Amino acid sequence: CEEVSLGDLSETLNVNPNYLGKMLHRNLGQTFRDLLCERRMKQAEVLVRLHEMLNFTQIARLCGFSDSNYFSTVFKQKFGLSPRSYRKQYRRI
Repeated sequence: CEEVSLGDLSETLNVNPNYLGKMLHRNLGQTFRDLLCERRMKQAEVLVRLHEMLNFTQIARLCGFSDSNYFSTVFKQKFGLSPRSYRKQYRRI
């Protein structure tokens, strides 16, 4: 998977990275990094719930995380459960 940076996005949009960062924060109330993490976690939630054939390392990579342990840590911070526990709980619903 590709690393995504504010610099890459600003280059694509042909704007200064500092300007883009300030505009994102001003208009959305979050930093680029926070927005990216939020997007990745939304994608991870869908994959954990709906694609049981994917293991958590695969899901981590599909969501832009190169380290599955870090992915699990971020997932747990966001949802209060590890990806495995979240999947088990969702199966019961």
